[in-house]
Amino acid sequence: MTLKFRKMRREDAPEIAYLHRSGPFNFDTEDIIKKFCDEKFDPNTVIVGEENGKIVGKMELTEGYNTRFGRFLIIGRLVVTEERRNRGIGTRFVKYAIEEARRRGASSIDLFVSETNTEAIRLYERLGFEKRDVDIHMKLMLPNK
Repeated sequence: MTLKFRKMRREDAPEIAYLHRSGPFNFDTEDIIKKFCDEKFDPNTVIVGEENGKIVGKMELTEGYNTRFGRFLIIGRLVVTEERRNRGIGTRFVKYAIEEARRRGASSIDLFVSETNTEAIRLYERLGFEKRDVDIHMKLMLPNK
């Protein structure tokens, strides 16, 4: 099957919400995604992959800049449908991001991944990413009133 990349559209919200719920790290509902896709939404920041007109994955790709490193890209929330996992689609998404970074003149690509997401870590390392820092996720549960 041919995988084609394109920018996300507002009408993709139901499929994107399904993707988010299928992974262990994303919990957005269709309503949240539709709110995210308001009039100020930049469609360049979310890339979807389609096979035969069906969305099989998505990734957020944002650009940053700092004085030390210049332009850089950030890969966020890369998700592939369960039935299409382990078929090279995640690799193709990351390679797309690498080519986009080169096209934009970025000096690097950053991403954050849970240490429990070992399949994703192997994918990123295979493509040349190196572990830099370890982040700690913290949460404060508030009592019900």
